[in-house]
Amino acid sequence: MNILHLSTSCSFNSAVYRLHSSLINEGVNSKILTLTSDIHDTQVIKMEKVSDIVFAKIGNKIDKLSLNKYKYRSSPFSSSLVSYSSTLKYINEINPDIVVLHWINAGFLSIDQ
Repeated sequence: MNILHLSTSCSFNSAVYRLHSSLINEGVNSKILTLTSDIHDTQVIKMEKVSDIVFAKIGNKIDKLSLNKYKYRSSPFSSSLVSYSSTLKYINEINPDIVVLHWINAGFLSIDQ
């Protein structure tokens, strides 16, 4: 079974990396796809194209602007409405059996994707 975790960022003490490491220890083929990471692990795939990172940041800014019209929003979090990154292309290339969504805002993955 091939599992792919999606997370906007990844560090050694993040939930996504701890779950991934546990699956690896159990013999499961697990990978992480992320925009930013400080981990040097061959199973952690960092989207390295500058355009992916820039467009994801632009998508995040557009999401934040769209929330400005709501006077009484109680939370700074929202679903990504826009994504300009090539996240789906990466997912299709990896071809996982299961995709686990962790923290996918900041223009990393949109609702439509």
